[in-house]
Amino acid sequence: MLKLMNRVKGNIFRFLSMQLERHGYFIIKDGYYCPIPNKRILAAEVKRWWKPSELIGLQLDVEGMQQLRRKVTTEYKDYKI
Repeated sequence: MLKLMNRVKGNIFRFLSMQLERHGYFIIKDGYYCPIPNKRILAAEVKRWWKPSELIGLQLDVEGMQQLRRKVTTEYKDYKI
């Protein structure tokens, strides 16, 4: 009986998935390895995304990066991208 119920659930899921895909909606399984982020989790941790990171172990030369950016943009400003 359980095997039959699982098969029916699988068939219903496949049918609904196909109907939704026709309209541009795709059902994805949520999980750690899923490349598509879970919007509910992201929304719950929104403060975390705006908090500056200490970047322990990295030494960034912000002033040097800004100087390089200014140099590159002035040297190549005439080039069209």
